[in-house]
Amino acid sequence: MHSQAVEQSDPWAMTPDQRAYYLAQFFRLQPDPSGRLSGQAAKSFFELSKLPVNVLSQIWELSDVDTDGQLNLSEFSVAMHLVVLHRNGVMLPTQLPESLLLVATSSTLSAPPPPPPPPLPLQPSPPTPNASV
Repeated sequence: MHSQAVEQSDPWAMTPDQRAYYLAQFFRLQPDPSGRLSGQAAKSFFELSKLPVNVLSQIWELSDVDTDGQLNLSEFSVAMHLVVLHRNGVMLPTQLPESLLLVATSSTLSAPPPPPPPPLPLQPSPPTPNASV
């Protein structure tokens, strides 16, 4: 029962699985981790949630923290999280909760580092026949 109390203490917190899902959605729309999603592209995507336009507008206002009319990876994650929470019956906040504000303004949510180069072969190349034998 204590774990429920901890979860309820911050209903806005994102789980690692949620973050991973939101990142994957962003990369489907905008493959550049340092890129931004235009307002129009974000609108088209979030309309798929079937939430009313006034709700989506409120989510935009909360998540576009730098008010540049675009969503970076962190802001998109916050917007996605608010969409998911609202679709699950959670009322939207009037201002961004601190835990989500930290996510929206964080550069650490950015994409994972590029993959390492391919590993070297585990076995050496087969020996070449010796022509003098």
